Amino acid sequence: MRRRDPPRRTWTPTWERRGVSDVLAFVFVFSIIITSVGIVSAFGFRALQDIQGDEQANNAVRGMESLGHNLGNVQRGHAPGRTGELKLSNGKIYVRENSEISVTVDCGGGAPPPGCDSTFDFDMGTLYYDMESRDTNVTYENGAVFREDRGGSPLVVDGPRFICGDDYAVVSVVTLVSDAGAPGGGGTVQVIGREQETKLHFANDSVDTVRITVQDSRFDEGWVDYFQSDDNEWTVSSTSPPIATCDVGSDGKVFVRRTIIDIDFIT
Repeated sequence: MRRRDPPRRTWTPTWERRGVSDVLAFVFVFSIIITSVGIVSAFGFRALQDIQGDEQANNAVRGMESLGHNLGNVQRGHAPGRTGELKLSNGKIYVRENSEISVTVDCGGGAPPPGCDSTFDFDMGTLYYDMESRDTNVTYENGAVFREDRGGSPLVVDGPRFICGDDYAVVSVVTLVSDAGAPGGGGTVQVIGREQETKLHFANDSVDTVRITVQDSRFDEGWVDYFQSDDNEWTVSSTSPPIATCDVGSDGKVFVRRTIIDIDFIT
């Protein structure tokens, strides 16, 4: 019987084996990098965009709140005009003039003083900052600042200049008017508010109640939340439209005034 020789073992030089290991390591590392880039591209960029959008919305709220304080100075007669700046962030800003407010003064029974038992109807006008890319609106309406995100309920960022006390009430209405169009884009817009007229429509110290009705506003829920907040003495009797009443007793003092502010934009 012929004896078979054992198979010959092939010897691989050390440098070749090291080269194979380096190639495999490179393939593994490159695969990890490509996978990481894919994950970041799929999820990380979206998260970064959401964070950036949230910060833009927060900046818009802060800018509108600051502008609201400036317009409040005009409303109170502290200045004939004020300005503020907002970063548009590819949104647009404009004034919508179809919201209204009614103020009804009730002086109770007996012979009411002249001007009592009257209703005053005022246009309000709303300053909209519309972040179209996020479906976010930040608005100024009758001294109040609201934020509305993606069809949710509007949040009250800052309330109007309405006061309801045990024996007095102040209803200070702001009417915004503008023919400045609706600037948009990615730059900064300067918003200028100038006092056009301020008038005291009612002042009397023999009032029982004063009632406010907000009409044709997109922010009914925000107005109701404002009237129902712990800081207010208003009593809400309707949510759509919002109706709130202040009881000042049989000899309460009530003041109703209105300031018309003209809005202009400079880009």
